[in-house]
Amino acid sequence: MASNVDTAKLDSLFNKLDNIARLEERVDNLENWQDKQNGSLLRLEDKFDKFGEKLNELNGKLDKETKSILMWLVGLLGGVIASMILFAIDLYFGK
Repeated sequence: MASNVDTAKLDSLFNKLDNIARLEERVDNLENWQDKQNGSLLRLEDKFDKFGEKLNELNGKLDKETKSILMWLVGLLGGVIASMILFAIDLYFGK
């Protein structure tokens, strides 16, 4: 009878050790994934920084009249897009 109790305890202990080993492996995998994500985020941040620097450089080179023309064009294109969306909505719901 004592050997059955010892076998049950040993089985329980081995199951717990197996669970711990699987958890350690999952934590290692998670840490590796986090390291990769952090590297990807850093590269993305660098790209945004470079884009911002180029945009600031371009902004410094443009004169006031050119900036006004660009803003007018952006407004015009925004209006055209809004009109197209409203037209599509009217076509869909107007029937």
